Amino acid sequence: MTLDDIGLYSNSTSRPGSQRPLHAQARCVCSLIRRYLPRHKNDNAWKINVYIQDDPAEGRVATANGIASVTLTRDVDRFFSLGDVEKKQFAFDALLEGARIVSEHHSWPTAEITEAFRKAEQDQLVNEWRFQPKWNPSRKLRAFVRCAHELQEFRAWMCVEDRNGKLVAEQHLFDETPEEFCYFPRLGTVRWTDKATVRLNDRSGE
Repeated sequence: MTLDDIGLYSNSTSRPGSQRPLHAQARCVCSLIRRYLPRHKNDNAWKINVYIQDDPAEGRVATANGIASVTLTRDVDRFFSLGDVEKKQFAFDALLEGARIVSEHHSWPTAEITEAFRKAEQDQLVNEWRFQPKWNPSRKLRAFVRCAHELQEFRAWMCVEDRNGKLVAEQHLFDETPEEFCYFPRLGTVRWTDKATVRLNDRSGE
């Protein structure tokens, strides 16, 4: 199998109900790191799950059904008290530690996985990208969806630039919950309907 994803979850007993919001908010950091993962082929796991909890944890690794899980001791309440920049760093640090422990446990090439984290840090943990750049029929304009995956939401804009890369139009498309299963279905196909009109179809074709 191929390592393809990483996630952060809460196991906190002192803050019931923290698992979904923590996972959703940390997902912007997880998906940024995922973009740079080396797609390491291995016999153990396609995903790393890092669980954090207030109670003492030994960093023991458990691997089942293609998921390698590790639990770390972290102050979960503190995560929710931080600002957005600090939350990203909190998530990044926990994910890096968890990935290191799992990599060493399974004798994976830690240097390659650490490089993925270095690249995410080089991006200052800002998860933005262009989705499906596409030229119009006359090849004078290029449209793309500008995606911004933040802690609280995923945002998308349709942008159009000329051949010199100058932005000539931008329109907000939608805001969505910052988890892939919520926003991914809305990112279907960028399509020019004529030389001056472009639209984004969702994955159902609508």
